[in-house]
Amino acid sequence: MVPHNWVGKKIIDLSVRKKDSINILAVANKGQEPMLVGPDYVFVADDTVFVFTNEKSIKKYTNK
Repeated sequence: MVPHNWVGKKIIDLSVRKKDSINILAVANKGQEPMLVGPDYVFVADDTVFVFTNEKSIKKYTNK
């Protein structure tokens, strides 16, 4: 699921690639097939985000 503090924000405005080495590969909403998204994509609450990153960044955003 998308972190709640990302909801309503564009990918580009989050700067997660720069800050946390998170590459957003695709997004799926409400059980739909994952789709490629651009930097202007705005996250919604039911999004599932597919990323490529390191374990440290995953833990930062999932608290696991």
